[in-house]
Amino acid sequence: MRKLWIGLLVLACLAVASSAAAQRQTTFESLSVSSSAVGITSSTIRPPGQGLQNNFCTAYVDGANVRFRFDGTAPTSSVGAIAQSGDTISIDNIEQASAIRFIRDDSADATLSIHCWREPVTG
Repeated sequence: MRKLWIGLLVLACLAVASSAAAQRQTTFESLSVSSSAVGITSSTIRPPGQGLQNNFCTAYVDGANVRFRFDGTAPTSSVGAIAQSGDTISIDNIEQASAIRFIRDDSADATLSIHCWREPVTG
């Protein structure tokens, strides 16, 4: 009987741990930003096989300045908010992550290191 209880306890712990890990899974994308506007890929925002969507992202700008817009409209090299190389852009929800677009600010390409994750529901 004792072995049965220990086995059930182990299974319960594994189930809780795997559920928490699925909710906290982080995705990563390295996005090249050049003269055409680009956005975060769908598989970074909505990882396949998870059944969940990520709801927070950060984009670290490296190599050159970029312009970005959260409204789904493509920025241009003269229109859009500017993020300088070394800046981190915070993306606070799934709507922003799906709509944001980036383009280089001048003649140099940039690379964005994007991390997206889902905050577990507490309560």
